[in-house]
Amino acid sequence: MPCLSVMIVGGGIAGLTSAIALRRAGHKVTLYEKYSFSGEIGAAVALGPRSVGYLQSLGFDLDRVKGCQSLNIQILDGRTLELLDSQKGGGSYAFFRPDLQQELTYLTGQVDSTEQPCRLVEFAAVSRIDPEKGIVYFEDGSQDAADLIIAADGVHSKAMDVVLGVACPAKPSDTTATRIIVPVAKLKENPFARIMASVPGHSTLSIRPGGGAYLLGYWCHGFEYFNLVLYRYGAEDVPVIAMDKMRGETTREDVKVAMNQFHPDLGTVCEHLLDVLPLWRLHTRDPVSRYTRGRLVVVGDAAHAMLSHLGQGANNAIFDAAALGTLFANMSVVSAEEISWRLRLYDEIRAPRISATQILSEVPMFEQKWQKNDEVKKILPETEIPQNLKDLLKWLQEYDIVQDCRERLQEHIGNPANNSAPGMGNSSRRECGGTAEHNQANEG
Repeated sequence: MPCLSVMIVGGGIAGLTSAIALRRAGHKVTLYEKYSFSGEIGAAVALGPRSVGYLQSLGFDLDRVKGCQSLNIQILDGRTLELLDSQKGGGSYAFFRPDLQQELTYLTGQVDSTEQPCRLVEFAAVSRIDPEKGIVYFEDGSQDAADLIIAADGVHSKAMDVVLGVACPAKPSDTTATRIIVPVAKLKENPFARIMASVPGHSTLSIRPGGGAYLLGYWCHGFEYFNLVLYRYGAEDVPVIAMDKMRGETTREDVKVAMNQFHPDLGTVCEHLLDVLPLWRLHTRDPVSRYTRGRLVVVGDAAHAMLSHLGQGANNAIFDAAALGTLFANMSVVSAEEISWRLRLYDEIRAPRISATQILSEVPMFEQKWQKNDEVKKILPETEIPQNLKDLLKWLQEYDIVQDCRERLQEHIGNPANNSAPGMGNSSRRECGGTAEHNQANEG
């Protein structure tokens, strides 16, 4: 089977998963990371059942990565601790980010007799991408070419500028997050634990009276760590972080003051916090209708950074990889036309759903009054628009990206009237290992 040379820029969740997916699809993959593959920062991440299932299809081992299954999520009044709502976990899992990074990096090198491992290159900073020629230029003066380029270089990426032809940087929001990992052993005798960390797999979301802040807690790293995130948004946002910066610092005293407005037992967690804590200002990108141009496709936060109120950033990064791995599998020909056709189909499948998710993610799940539905109606069919929290979680958790891509691919290939379907034009066959420039020369 002919195969593509694939170049990926960025070694986070989106980049690594894309590398594994495209390698499993039979292609030759090189992944460039600006820093180190062992440099993952952050606390924990929750993934839905479809994301976890897809990762498992790539060889992902839940035991090796110390995944923690979510039993349910309870929404509490943060002052009275009254139960406001409860939803089942639905097969979701939570992971300590360094564990997840290590597992994905490990999988890039695990192959069978029909595959070759991904080539990983560290400390490679990109200066420019030529999407039409399929060339990436690096800051050290070197360059590399490929049939397909995947930009997965995070929220500060400029790759969408290349796709759209105009500057479109990610925008700072009015939401900040203080993320904290606490060893569960430290919490056992703490009143806080009886509320938020008493049952392994039990996740809790406590809302501050009057809104403007909430405390999210869930387990990770084999139920040894408890992940806490204090979200503050709107008028009560923290002023110490500059609007053009993503990361700043806050203090334990600042968090303690914010926790004073919650139930006293919740505030006792401050006894286990460091004096200085990282403070993240969340960034977003405007919804767009495409993420591709020429041989370039942009994925993950580089393409569609969104607020984490619904926890969908990492899930959609994995869905991007799943879509590419599915759409670029079982190729009978390799040509610029073929690549372009499949990337157009990627846009058709991914853009509407991602855009709707970005819009819905602007509002915390407990504040969803479906006021965003008028915007979503412009993107999705009426039958897909959620009307309550249960419907929203079902819409997020049950969507099967792989099945969708397979059906849409077959629909186009099986329709003789579709002149844009793969293989309908003049295409060249070649074996794996060439470059975009070599391919163009052959086609000339």
